[in-house]
Amino acid sequence: GAPGTNPPGAQMASVGPAATAPAPAPGGGVEVGRTDLLGGWTISSSGSSCQLFMSLTTWTGGYRATTRGCSAPGLQGVSAWNLEGNQVRLVDGSGATVARLYPSSKTQFNGQTEAGAAVSFNR
Repeated sequence: GAPGTNPPGAQMASVGPAATAPAPAPGGGVEVGRTDLLGGWTISSSGSSCQLFMSLTTWTGGYRATTRGCSAPGLQGVSAWNLEGNQVRLVDGSGATVARLYPSSKTQFNGQTEAGAAVSFNR
């Protein structure tokens, strides 16, 4: 071939900065499915803890979730959850995101509220 051209089927080497893969989500690569999230959990944020219950009942924003005994206003308003990849998103009645969490194990999830506070739930 002519200088600067490659024969058909040849692969070119990358020149310049290496392409970077997207950063993996926090959580160490633990795979979870919707059924792993069903039932009761203890959720904690801003030094207080309460109960979180998740079901597979279809609801605005995903699936039905409720909390009980929460003093943190954001957690009081949780009404739904959704699993997006390995990210668990908790949402309020208007569909606004309350918190995003990632699994560190099948029984421990850690993340942040939309206000920036640390949040976790576990069994």
